[in-house]
Amino acid sequence: MKAINIILPVLFLITSICRPVFGQHKSDYLSGNISVSELSGSYIVSGDCFFIDSCYIHQGTEFLFDGEFKFVVNDDIIFDGNADENIVFKSYSGLRWEGIKIDGNQNGLVVFRFCTFEDADYPVYTSQNNTSNIEEISNCLFSDVKGAVKNGSGDIYQISHSTFIIENESENFAVKNKNGDSSRDILLEDNHFFFEPGDDGLFEIVYPNYLVQLQGDYRDIRFVDNSFDSLYCTAVKLTEINGEACYFDDNKFQGIPESKRLTINLNNPLDYRNVAVLVN
Repeated sequence: MKAINIILPVLFLITSICRPVFGQHKSDYLSGNISVSELSGSYIVSGDCFFIDSCYIHQGTEFLFDGEFKFVVNDDIIFDGNADENIVFKSYSGLRWEGIKIDGNQNGLVVFRFCTFEDADYPVYTSQNNTSNIEEISNCLFSDVKGAVKNGSGDIYQISHSTFIIENESENFAVKNKNGDSSRDILLEDNHFFFEPGDDGLFEIVYPNYLVQLQGDYRDIRFVDNSFDSLYCTAVKLTEINGEACYFDDNKFQGIPESKRLTINLNNPLDYRNVAVLVN
């Protein structure tokens, strides 16, 4: 009977070490090929993770990166948080994690709803050979990042109701999209874009930064009810754009000179209709 009293505490101690406890819920380790159809709970990311099959991520799921690791997405994936339970991505080790790399090859679907991204230079980006589309980024928070969304292939269709807090350093940005779909619109609605204050507490950008850059072919481009805060940076940059129309409706600009609110380099002239008065 005495032997049992000794063994049980030892077994409990071993179990506690293998499954770290955060608050009132335990965390599992996550790395390598991920082939499950859904994930929920809290995970310590201990290596690069490759989502080789479609996956649904439930609200409240937490990913804690224990090193400079990344997610690589090869198929459909939906990160489906809600207002009460965001899906969280952040550092566990103190090192910056390497983001979510979209590398689909099947015209896949990628969705981010109610997600919080912290401590990564480029939390969402695509590979050169990607053919998946980012259908939606909504109600998300990007904090302490250099470039929140960087898309070089595939398409982005909607970014809405999200906040982008960008580090005040050279060449940083909130959204850079270098590819478009001439058969569909791109919508940016009710987002808040701004650079972190400098060391002096001022929103003064001395680098050639911009908050949003779009390049490529689109049907319509729509900027609606967005807020841009910062000094001495370009709010929106349109480069080598082909499309039918570009709408700027009810956007607000805090501290950005009128000459820096929109810069345009067009392949074919766009029909600028319903362009709202820019508000300081």
